[in-house]
Amino acid sequence: MNLIRPVVAMVLITIALLLTSLAYASPPDPTWVGGFWDDGDFDDVVIAVGSAVAIPTWKTVDQPPTPIVLAVVREEPTPAEPYDGSLHPAPRSPPAR
Repeated sequence: MNLIRPVVAMVLITIALLLTSLAYASPPDPTWVGGFWDDGDFDDVVIAVGSAVAIPTWKTVDQPPTPIVLAVVREEPTPAEPYDGSLHPAPRSPPAR
């Protein structure tokens, strides 16, 4: 009884691993048979479309962007005007209970 559980677990793990690897397997086209399997089933087109790059790279990745300075604007400090509180004509309402 103690030996059966590890053996069953190993068999189940092996079956799961084998089925997963077989699911991803893709057999090559049999080129020796003419007609349907003559390497004309457009799987090469699917690979070409899937590996195509949509955006061309014009610059190398290692080159940082070049900053362009057109003009330097210096702002003169303006003195702040004193606040007299006239922006709020009415005081706050009393707090709610």
